[in-house]
Amino acid sequence: NYSVVHCVLIYDIVRDLINGFSEADVEVLLLILSHCGHQLRSDDPAALKDIVLLVQNRALAVMEEKKKEQSSEEGLNQPGGVVLASSSRVQYMISAMTDL
Repeated sequence: NYSVVHCVLIYDIVRDLINGFSEADVEVLLLILSHCGHQLRSDDPAALKDIVLLVQNRALAVMEEKKKEQSSEEGLNQPGGVVLASSSRVQYMISAMTDL
């Protein structure tokens, strides 16, 4: 970070990445938050908490979308209603972000 860019710019970039939410976006999110998270927390702790909540909500929305796609493709609901995310790597990165 080195105070080269303002935290508002970082927050805007992070929010754009959350809107995309591809595997690459999640990886970049984790990279940004792991390198700049401590500084972002000291600049605006409420905004960092909002970002973590946005990531969690977006992950749940993506899982719901995948669940609907799978049930519409097969015509049946999955047993137990359990749907895995696109990859375990993405799930790990999301859990690492929430632990920050």
